[in-house]
Amino acid sequence: MDISPFNAKVQVTAKGDLKDAVKFLDKMVDVLSNGLGRLDEPIETVRQAKADVKATEIRVIGKRALAERVAARTSHIEVRRQENLEAIAKMALELALPISNSEPVDQDCSTRFFRIAQDVSNPDLREMWARLLASEVAKPGVVSKRTLDVLDVLAAADAKRFAAIVPFCWTSADATFLLHMAGNDRMIFPIPSMDFRKYGIEYYHFMSLKEAGLLNQQEHLVYSFVGPEMFVCQATSFLLSSNSNGAEVPVVNLTEAGHALLRVCDLSRNQAYLDDCVGRFRACGVKLEPLST
Repeated sequence: MDISPFNAKVQVTAKGDLKDAVKFLDKMVDVLSNGLGRLDEPIETVRQAKADVKATEIRVIGKRALAERVAARTSHIEVRRQENLEAIAKMALELALPISNSEPVDQDCSTRFFRIAQDVSNPDLREMWARLLASEVAKPGVVSKRTLDVLDVLAAADAKRFAAIVPFCWTSADATFLLHMAGNDRMIFPIPSMDFRKYGIEYYHFMSLKEAGLLNQQEHLVYSFVGPEMFVCQATSFLLSSNSNGAEVPVVNLTEAGHALLRVCDLSRNQAYLDDCVGRFRACGVKLEPLST
């Protein structure tokens, strides 16, 4: 078994490269310490090199043997994971959602949840996972394994983008969608697409959320209205009905993961958007009638 200490070196080809090399190593050591655990004396030679303008080689050295480094890394990672899980658990408990049914949470689903959540350190993503946990406990089955796999690789930036579009979603018992956004020249509809830029949502945000698995990738989607249907937008209920048989509205559908995440996001009211939607729906031959305020 290898018991030699950690030992690495970086060649500096010219005096002018020394400053950049030291900056790189300082930053790299921070990253390594986060992933491997703290090295004993990782930047001792780096500090010496800062004072030695003639240095041509910088060495990064640790004193511990391999087995000790493995134990230190494992302990470092597991402590951080425990901190992540406890932070998420605390936030989930504080939500105290009402129980919808008494069915137990699927054990395989909860195991997968904690396996993923243990590596979530970003505060915004921690809050998202806490809300998902509380939602699943309150109503088992709303967060599937497929949804967990999508959210496992969700970037914090995409989580923020999704939270920004949530108030613009329309939800019924059978569907959840956004009115189609302007920006794709290949989309051909009888009316102009919704311009979300006035609400701070750019077209590339939609594309990023499609790639993240929260919005449906399929193009040219429409929602067909036949009979009256109740939809909810911004916590307000509307009755939508077709002025003609089979009116169609261009939409972007949420995926299963997007719908699960929608359930745990905060809603804000934007009356200008609702007024804009009235005109868009009417242009498609759909009548929109608010049922509550």
